[in-house]
Amino acid sequence: MGNLSNMYSFILIIAIMLFVFFAHCFKTSGYFALFLLLLFSSFIGGYAFIIFYSFFLISSYFTGKFTSHTSDVSQIVAKTGPRDWVQVFSNGFPSFLALCLYAYTEKYIFIIVFTVAVGQACADTWASDIGILSSKEPISIFTLQPVRRGESGGITFLGTIASLCSATIFAILYNIIFFSTYVNIKYTFIIIIIIECGVFLDSFLGATFQIHYLAESNGVFYLSEISRNSDGSFRKKARGFKFFTNDMVNLVSGLISVFLSWFFCCLVS
Repeated sequence: MGNLSNMYSFILIIAIMLFVFFAHCFKTSGYFALFLLLLFSSFIGGYAFIIFYSFFLISSYFTGKFTSHTSDVSQIVAKTGPRDWVQVFSNGFPSFLALCLYAYTEKYIFIIVFTVAVGQACADTWASDIGILSSKEPISIFTLQPVRRGESGGITFLGTIASLCSATIFAILYNIIFFSTYVNIKYTFIIIIIIECGVFLDSFLGATFQIHYLAESNGVFYLSEISRNSDGSFRKKARGFKFFTNDMVNLVSGLISVFLSWFFCCLVS
């Protein structure tokens, strides 16, 4: 049985790596970082956990098409195009930590924590990429005032629905993989609620702590570190902390989601 599980893991990892290679989803550093993440995760948890990563990567590729075709958004966000190792780490470390805790303690609740960690990263991606298609401008989760599309901390109704759908899918995957004969209602609600809380937390951190640069020429906030616009005017730091980039926001919100899911699982178990 162990050899069969290893074979499934190997097939899944090869399939994912081929997909992201031909889809040009990652830079070279991101490609190798993803391979190591999947490889170590399969050693710790087996092929079942790779399925969650597979859904995250494949679905994010297609939702990311919306962002790549929105030129005004690509000028505002900090990073577009293929992902590097930093983005793999910021999105993948919380779930990998949950897997390590599961291997060390052998406690079942860390499987739920893992599901939440991957699900939160995926739901946040869906909220950002699909929310761009909203007919209404996003509002800041902190000030509740309208903000430009792509500006960190902005939320839309469409993006919220998208994140909720993603969270529900991860809850369904959890039940199919680990509870094939019945639905665990208690943990299903924990997964959906904590994932959605993690998405809103990500937006809150983005609106309050993430670095924002103000362009003097047009009064637009940017997230990139480029100090000069194409017209020659300067960008200056407006708010946030320089080290608190979008990757840091993803990492911190993922780690807090890990803690919250563990805490609530302990309460109800």
